[in-house]
Amino acid sequence: MTYKPTTFFDKIFKDKDGKIVIWQNPNIALWGWIIFTILTYIVKRGRINKGSQSLASAFLFTWAYLEVLKGDSIFRRVLGAVVLINIVVSFFM
Repeated sequence: MTYKPTTFFDKIFKDKDGKIVIWQNPNIALWGWIIFTILTYIVKRGRINKGSQSLASAFLFTWAYLEVLKGDSIFRRVLGAVVLINIVVSFFM
């Protein structure tokens, strides 16, 4: 049986089964972003810092891209799009 949203809240925050999907456990892309972001704070200079920054951005870009394509709710798709746009804009600034 497919869930049919009845309110604006339902359309934005619920998936096709009627479950609220604002937060989910981090997947591999988010874990990679977390680990490499922490590493950039531990190692302040040098190649490891620059590499960690690049990998953290790559992992976050991957997460955002996947959310835009396959997010379980409109909220998660919009969140992915906002993060994706932010990454692309910050890359050129």
